[in-house]
Amino acid sequence: MATKNVSLVISEKQIKKVKGRPTSFLKELKTVESEEAANKLIDELKKKGSQQFEVKDEANNTNTIYTRMLGGKNYAKKVCKISKK
Repeated sequence: MATKNVSLVISEKQIKKVKGRPTSFLKELKTVESEEAANKLIDELKKKGSQQFEVKDEANNTNTIYTRMLGGKNYAKKVCKISKK
C-alpha cells in the first residue's frame, strides 16, 4: 500500500500567564510528512488529554480542529477551508 507524502503541521493549544493573566496560544509541535505519523501523533495527544489541537494541511488548504468536550473523552472534529489571500 502506497502512502501519500504530504506536509502536515500539528499545533496544540496551551495556556500561559502573561502579566498575571492566563492567555491561550497555539504552540507548533511538529511538521510531519506522512499521514501515518500524523495519526500516531494525534492519538498521542488524545491519550494525553489535550484540550484542543489542530492539524493544518497546506496541500489541501484545510485546517482540522480537534476539541475535547467538557464531560468526557470524546473529541469534536471541525474541518475548515483555509482561504488564500
